[in-house]
Amino acid sequence: MIPNQLNRIAYGGGLFLVDVPSIFMNCIFEGNIAQGGGGSIAQIGQGGGMSIQFSDLEFASAEFVNCVFRNNTSLSDIGSNGLGGTGGGLALVSVPTLGGTATVTKLVLQDCIFEANTATGKSKMLPGSGAAQGGGLYIEHQPVSPSVREFEFRIQNCSFIENVVKASMCESVAATADGGAISAVIYSPSGLSIENSTFR
Repeated sequence: MIPNQLNRIAYGGGLFLVDVPSIFMNCIFEGNIAQGGGGSIAQIGQGGGMSIQFSDLEFASAEFVNCVFRNNTSLSDIGSNGLGGTGGGLALVSVPTLGGTATVTKLVLQDCIFEANTATGKSKMLPGSGAAQGGGLYIEHQPVSPSVREFEFRIQNCSFIENVVKASMCESVAATADGGAISAVIYSPSGLSIENSTFR
């Protein structure tokens, strides 16, 4: 169990991993906060419960079995440019570096619960800034070459319950809020597979 952590450097309120293939079983991430901050180009708050980033692994994978993400928050009070909170419960970002060796990114969620997580953003000055994405889960996959990069994203027997994504207006500029349960930005010929899961 990883409870009640406040990470003010923006990534992974409970846990932050970079290029680490991982398997999590029977874990609980509860009451954690990833908080981005201001400046002229601000940091987002990414992965309230946990944030995983992949860039150069040949086979990048993260598997979660019977895990719970509950009451986690990603948020950002931005400066003049930037994004809002992404992945209130969990964020997975796969953006390989140019010339990197990464070929496959795999994410599997099985028998997991995402409950009452929140991603929050606040706009300031620029339209489109402060966008909040993925109250429960945020996925981003941007391959250098889509023809040689594969992405496998599978959700089985999971529950997404009362997750929230919200954005507020600042200086008369509205921000967007996308995907209360899941927000996915995937540039790949591979698709998503969601089976026997509940969204409410």
